[in-house]
Amino acid sequence: DFAIAGTAEYRIGLRERGLHGQLAYGQYGQRRLGLWWGPEGQETGTVAGVVYNGGDGWGVNRAFANVAAMAQFEGRADERRLRYRLLVFGGAGSWDQAGLIREDDYLRRQLPCAPDADSQLYCTYDERQGGSSTRLGGSAEVTWLEGPDRLTLLVFGMGRNLRVQENFTGFSGDPRDDGGPQRGDLTDQRYDVGTLGLRASYRRRFLGFGHRQQLEVGMYARQDFAETVLERIRSPLVGPAVPYAVDFDRSLSITNIAAYLRLDLRLTEWLSVMAGARADGF
Repeated sequence: DFAIAGTAEYRIGLRERGLHGQLAYGQYGQRRLGLWWGPEGQETGTVAGVVYNGGDGWGVNRAFANVAAMAQFEGRADERRLRYRLLVFGGAGSWDQAGLIREDDYLRRQLPCAPDADSQLYCTYDERQGGSSTRLGGSAEVTWLEGPDRLTLLVFGMGRNLRVQENFTGFSGDPRDDGGPQRGDLTDQRYDVGTLGLRASYRRRFLGFGHRQQLEVGMYARQDFAETVLERIRSPLVGPAVPYAVDFDRSLSITNIAAYLRLDLRLTEWLSVMAGARADGF
């Protein structure tokens, strides 16, 4: 449902060496602090940084906070023909979520907030709604340059945890056939995934049609392991807020292997053509 087709390559670096910072404060208690550092005398790609964001939101149960950090070391050896990069990154965040409210409850001013219109409009039925996410990963890349040839190998790994608690139906989503009390419709979804992969490519530059041309071939492999579960949580109005039903509990394993070919041709000073093909198996 959320697939995106395309390719993007990011090169992390800091041209202006030294220590840099950013501090900001905004409406609804929004705040931001960022620090990043590039050691003098090191390659442009040797950099470290950390950023924090937080805020109170514009109503009940809408606060958020997150922090992210990364560090990369880039080096060269063998008369600069060998290049290598080591990257580690991580982040964590949490947020509160108000969910939906019933229009009739709003019109009658029956929500558990102050009776004025704004307080009722931005109120919530259940302050347990919200979520959290953590991510940790790293990669190592080696590139060998020899005349017109370039060979690159990248290996990477990442782990992620996501938890979301939300209720989009108030207390109307739990029909009981046994005459018992309404337990509520708060869902608790958890998702844990680990990823391992590698990418390799070979590029060659050559002269043709009086201009420099480029050919690249490569391969990609990735393995994901995931566990995901969705439970329904009982309302604290009818007892301890514990799970009373499991909607799904699944394990997931996905293997992706791909190969590609890319050709960059410059035919004249004003005309160039890039053509490519890629095949993926899952």
